[in-house]
Amino acid sequence: MLGYLLLYSGLSHPMAMAILEAESEEIGSKLMDVLPWEKFAILVSPARYNIVAERYGSIWSCLENELSLTGSPFSSLKSKYEPIRIPSTEAEKLLDFYPRQTAGSRSLAGYEKWLDNQTVYGIFVNGKIVCVAGTYIESQHGWMLGGLYTDPGYRGLGLGTTVTSVLTVEALKRSQRAIAYVESTNKASLRILEKLGYRKTRDIMFADIGTGVRPLMS
Repeated sequence: MLGYLLLYSGLSHPMAMAILEAESEEIGSKLMDVLPWEKFAILVSPARYNIVAERYGSIWSCLENELSLTGSPFSSLKSKYEPIRIPSTEAEKLLDFYPRQTAGSRSLAGYEKWLDNQTVYGIFVNGKIVCVAGTYIESQHGWMLGGLYTDPGYRGLGLGTTVTSVLTVEALKRSQRAIAYVESTNKASLRILEKLGYRKTRDIMFADIGTGVRPLMS
């Protein structure tokens, strides 16, 4: 195989995502020709980023670290906070929970779809969501984790580590590895993943074409 373009729309249309891998710029460009969306986000290797930049011109982008953990034995960390799987009936709480400037154009319908179709865990304190993490892709080959966010008033309590730990356990029970993409400057999220045994596997570019969505692991 000389390259592939993975198309994914796990949330609402603004969260449509593509992942591009190609041995050459020519192959990468041909793969990009089949994209059906006008607005989407894409993960692409730094060596092939110019394919996206030249095609779309002014776009928002950042360097991310890909971290992964294979299916070796893993136990969730003990904590007085118990993460629970969030049902779609709580979608409106997520709409209020995530910062709008980070979540971009995410919608109530998008969160309902996310909760229905993916695995999303949260920690509640007195009925209030204070920490969330979930998956964006689930397959036997790997689960892509994301959406980690902790209410600023509850940071420093290890909630992010706790909810990511529980999600990682489930990921490794049902797939070969757990994967996360984190902005290279997001030291807090990188520390959480490294504490749980994740290791950096490569650098990758995140590019947003018109959605307003930004990486969220904080």
